[in-house]
Amino acid sequence: MAAGWMEEWSSANYSSSSSSTGHGPPGHTSDEQDAFIATNTFVAAVVLILCMLAAHTVKKRRWYWLPESVTSMAIGAFAGWLIIVVHKRQAKELLFDPRIFFFVMLPPIIFSAGYNMKRKNFFRYFSAIMLFAIFGTMIAITIMAFSLFYLCKAFPAALGTLSLIDAWTFATLIANVDPVATLSILGAIDADRMLYSIVFGESMLNDSVSVVLFHTLTKLSTTELVVSAQSIFKLVGLFLGSACGSIAFGIGVGLVASFCFRHASLHLHPPIEAILVLLFSYIAYSVPEIIGLSGIMSLFFCGIMLAHYNWYNLSEEARATTRHGIEALSFLTETSVYLYLGLNFAFSFERVTDSLEWNGRFLAVTIALCFVSRAVGVFGLSAIYNWTGMGRKPLPFRMQIVLWFSGLRGSVAFALALNVPGDNTPVFVTTTLATVLFTTLFCGGLTETLVSRLGLKEVQLPPQEEPMLGMDLLAHLGGDGELMRWEDESRSLLARWKRFDKDWMKHYFGGKQTDRVVHAHDAASDPSASPISPALSLPSVRSPSDRRPQASPNDRRPQASSQTLHEERLD
Repeated sequence: MAAGWMEEWSSANYSSSSSSTGHGPPGHTSDEQDAFIATNTFVAAVVLILCMLAAHTVKKRRWYWLPESVTSMAIGAFAGWLIIVVHKRQAKELLFDPRIFFFVMLPPIIFSAGYNMKRKNFFRYFSAIMLFAIFGTMIAITIMAFSLFYLCKAFPAALGTLSLIDAWTFATLIANVDPVATLSILGAIDADRMLYSIVFGESMLNDSVSVVLFHTLTKLSTTELVVSAQSIFKLVGLFLGSACGSIAFGIGVGLVASFCFRHASLHLHPPIEAILVLLFSYIAYSVPEIIGLSGIMSLFFCGIMLAHYNWYNLSEEARATTRHGIEALSFLTETSVYLYLGLNFAFSFERVTDSLEWNGRFLAVTIALCFVSRAVGVFGLSAIYNWTGMGRKPLPFRMQIVLWFSGLRGSVAFALALNVPGDNTPVFVTTTLATVLFTTLFCGGLTETLVSRLGLKEVQLPPQEEPMLGMDLLAHLGGDGELMRWEDESRSLLARWKRFDKDWMKHYFGGKQTDRVVHAHDAASDPSASPISPALSLPSVRSPSDRRPQASPNDRRPQASSQTLHEERLD
């Protein structure tokens, strides 16, 4: 699919360049073309600055009822209407391009999510994340597809005609969950970490599941999609093969990159380090797209591998550059995406392009089915999760309500809608765009109120005046208020992986080193025998209120570095 996009893009650029002498509108002089490009650059910079200032104002004033993505879309819609009034012909050049989205805007967002995420919480609730991301998405797609197919068959005059493969394709893209607004609010109000981790993990893997299934369905013809056991097994087999191949490729690229950094003296040149990290990440994304796998899933797990191993191979300057640079680039592209969505929302009402068509009844049915299908998946799978005891602790009903409510649709769904083949694409595009706007504004705006009413904010402990030692420190790092049980863990699969990771993987690929694994009673009797690494030593766990200087100016213990800050963020 990626190869087809690039071939079409190259042919379009070739035909455009052959009809003009520069990079502007055909038929203009070189000076006019330069002025045209400079004007567009200036307008884009001004609009992005307004979006950044609006996001800063929302954060500063804590307007949780107004998600940052909504402000970007509102500014984009206002700018779109101004463009229509001033220069309507130019609006066609600003339509949302899925090729630019998938190959320019989306990779920094996915890579930042994997590189800067809290890995401990992600893998702590991994069973719940996988349950909702895979089986929850499958349930939502199935309910949505069959409901739309039979409703359109019963009411063709009101909803239009819809084939079975069109119903499945649209259900796959509209089931894509992208709760950017919800995550920003949950992080700002210190929501329960279990809730935040599940919402975050589901959104990341749900993107991959939806995209893989979408590409799989678009490859099938109408005659191939017959509801039977054979077709279901074929679809599941294609999905599992693509998912496993994508994960394996992303992990492989991360390990190759970590090995290169580990055994080369790249730390002597921090700018080269930072550039190579970005280049390896784009390899992890582009190659799977070329060979028909999922670049999203591959890039996400590549980011996890680079953060787990390669982070410790980088110099201090490169660590700060990659962490903050990737996060800034992700925020910029994320803001640009919602800005583009606002622009296209304005253009859709002014007939800038003939490829858009509104159907209010189909839109209302789609939004209702989004809530119904997600409710069945969340509450049904939560009951199974609690009954089987898959996790450390059960998933309370109030948390299930927030999980159901956080099913926002985002830019990935809109980009996929632009690539749907067939006669229903105009309706699919407008319906997806309106669903994104509605869920982001309604669900995202009410998230803080819902979380507060349900009592799902993280409990704030009183500041601690003295640094934690011995058993207190181990209890803090153990999570959920319980001590690490190394005696029992030593016989578990997790402990075996940790030993293999420490003795072999970190030796060849890099990573945080610990001297030895000790038992809890040893740590209680000898605080110096704590298995905590120097980066998580006492200066990193001191209370922010304790600003007293160190005991002696000759004390040469390392202060909190960028590595310390990164580990605190991830753990």
